[in-house]
Amino acid sequence: MHQPPPLRFPSHTELYGRPFEVLAFCWVTAGSLVLVAMGARLLAFVVDDALWFGLDPVWAAAAEALAHTLGIVSLALSPVCVIVGTVLLATVRPVGPKLLPPWTTGERLRRARALIRDHALSGDPWTDLLARSYAGVRLYWGGRLTKCLPAACSLLCCLWIVPGVFAMARAVREQDPGALALQLYGILVLLCAILMSFVTRAQIRRMRDFCHLYDSTYRGMPR
Repeated sequence: MHQPPPLRFPSHTELYGRPFEVLAFCWVTAGSLVLVAMGARLLAFVVDDALWFGLDPVWAAAAEALAHTLGIVSLALSPVCVIVGTVLLATVRPVGPKLLPPWTTGERLRRARALIRDHALSGDPWTDLLARSYAGVRLYWGGRLTKCLPAACSLLCCLWIVPGVFAMARAVREQDPGALALQLYGILVLLCAILMSFVTRAQIRRMRDFCHLYDSTYRGMPR
């Protein structure tokens, strides 16, 4: 084999480009919006209770208006961020850079993933090794997730769905967009996790097939 380029672990952005940045932004934004909305709702409750101690009612009205506004923003944006983040997670399929060979680059990784998709080997042993490393990591973690994730998420979804529907109906009746956003966020995350587990199963089969192809081809060859 030829010697690889100088060793340096790349960043996630270098390997997966702009889609990974959007993926991270969507999930961080969705979670942050829900947490901020619920924090504002909690603040409104605290301020409302503080009226008994002589707090100016103007502060209570301001806290209620803030909680209502942040709840509406969270309700409008969080579901969109969860759905977009799930779609990107299924397409980007990120693997941590430190779990891959240190000579990995974005271009090499794209070629390696194309080899896995086409169930083929290239003339470059380093790209083949990268493809085997990527497939091995995906096979290890994906195999574990597809065994336990669907059952766990299905159970949680069943346990959440009935009280969640009642909680959402109560939030609509009380005009509490923050509580509505929290319930909707939880249900969407569970449904997306179940969907991802089924999407991952087909990908795992391709990873397993490529690992078998690589191992059977390179077994016994000099390194």
